[in-house]
Amino acid sequence: MQEESEVGSASLVELVQSAKNSKDCTIFGPLSELDIGLTGLTSEIAQPRFPLTRHELNAWYAYDWANSVYSSTAIALFFPLLLVNLAENYAWEQEYKDQEQPKYCDALDSDEVRQDCLYCEAGEGTQIEDGPVYKGNMPNVRLPGGLDPVSFASTMASISVLSQAITFMSLGAYADYGSYRKRFLIACTVIGSIATSFSIVLYKPSLYWLGGILVIVSNTAYGASIVFYNSYLPLLVESTPEVYATKTNHSQEEWLRIRDETENRYSAFGFMYGYASGVLLTVFCLILFFITGMEQRLFYRVALLLTGIWWMVFALYTFAGLQVRPGLPAPKNASLLLEGWRNAYRTLKEIRHHKDLTIFLVNYFIYSDGYSTISSVGIYFAQRDICMDTMGLIVISVLAPLSAFVGNFFFLKLQTMLDVKSKNMLLLNLSILALLPLWATFGWFTPPGGIGLKNEWEMYVFAVIYGLNLGSVQSYSRTVFADLIPAGQEGQFFAIYEITDKGSSWMGPMVVAIIVQTTDSLRLTNLYLLATMILPGIFLYLFMDHERGTLAARSQVSEAVDRELRT
Repeated sequence: MQEESEVGSASLVELVQSAKNSKDCTIFGPLSELDIGLTGLTSEIAQPRFPLTRHELNAWYAYDWANSVYSSTAIALFFPLLLVNLAENYAWEQEYKDQEQPKYCDALDSDEVRQDCLYCEAGEGTQIEDGPVYKGNMPNVRLPGGLDPVSFASTMASISVLSQAITFMSLGAYADYGSYRKRFLIACTVIGSIATSFSIVLYKPSLYWLGGILVIVSNTAYGASIVFYNSYLPLLVESTPEVYATKTNHSQEEWLRIRDETENRYSAFGFMYGYASGVLLTVFCLILFFITGMEQRLFYRVALLLTGIWWMVFALYTFAGLQVRPGLPAPKNASLLLEGWRNAYRTLKEIRHHKDLTIFLVNYFIYSDGYSTISSVGIYFAQRDICMDTMGLIVISVLAPLSAFVGNFFFLKLQTMLDVKSKNMLLLNLSILALLPLWATFGWFTPPGGIGLKNEWEMYVFAVIYGLNLGSVQSYSRTVFADLIPAGQEGQFFAIYEITDKGSSWMGPMVVAIIVQTTDSLRLTNLYLLATMILPGIFLYLFMDHERGTLAARSQVSEAVDRELRT
């Protein structure tokens, strides 16, 4: 730790010269200025005696295992269900103060009259039954201000991703300075896990507003943690002895092949660990629900408590095993928040000079919103229109990450077997994902019980297809982007990567909120989702050259390093 603190305070020139002259670097051989750019000053220069070990790689994987339960269990399932539950009950209490909320007809005793009870017809949604003949639409209850409960939950998700974007702009670049990368990873984990666990206090409907705040805080912390976690990926790849040895002793083509395979493997296995943990925790919650038979709202709260605890406990292994791998010395006499925005601005300006990186980010901005919105809309749609109960929703939430785990492994093997580039695998995943909203649009033209997401069994198939491609599209997106990053700027560019993702991810939930608020229908959102999958795929295929972008990024010494070397 003493060495790390000394490195963090040294000048950049001293780091460069010591790295080039250090005898400790003999494991890799002398470093050239190009090598310095490739390692980004955050790996072999700062810690020349520490190539990647299996222990550190496992510690990096462990963070996917730790925090992925938030995305697959909390924000994709239990937070939306809890917010809608709280908001609907509070809205009913305020609008119909003297009336009890109707029960579902199936829950009535055999001798009770089926009148003014709720009846859900698959494909059509919840209706209210008035006697044996008449079925009418369920009264639309509204929160204070006229907001629909589903729109409220969707709006909170939208605000949370906007908050993520602001946080990324403020802190993301500091993944490249000193030991901030690991410090902020720890801080974001603590904040996010506590906010998630604190959901246990949401015991009454009037606390629906607090639930919205917890969604915003926890999701912001989760997204920020991903920035610092992802910024380790290119550093770990460059620190892999096999990759560095190939770069120094083989052709550029061979080095690119080994590097691409290594990066794909690390990225894919990270996601696989994450999806496996999501499945395990969701299955545990399912068993808990079976055994205890607890009331729905209490079950959602307990599940969120377990998610927060899981996130924090397993992250401890990451914190213990992941190297600090410090970067450039932090700017002196500079405001942390302002420096983050300045660096983000400089990064955005620099991106314009990288054609293929720009093309990728513009299209990632669109399709990342599409696949994340498919997930959030799917839960609402399954509950509201397909009439699935809590058990069915949990099964869907198990099938999706389980399929993602299998899909990551399957597509990685398929790529190796066919010797297909990462860009082409990404395009394949986007094409398959586009079939899902197309499938749902058929429901406009089919009768009740027909094909077009009008049956419970279709939702299970939908979840499997979505999951198989979700893990793969996320992994290949991260891999392609990492290939296009200029050396030495991993943290701030991955911050832009997350800003691009979350900067668009507010749009999908907002579109959902507007459509539900104005039409009381979720099926219309599928036209939007179809466009977010098809259009980016076409533009990436026609205009982005992955290999050209990779060579340009790997041959460029980062601007900061280059400036210091020339002084």
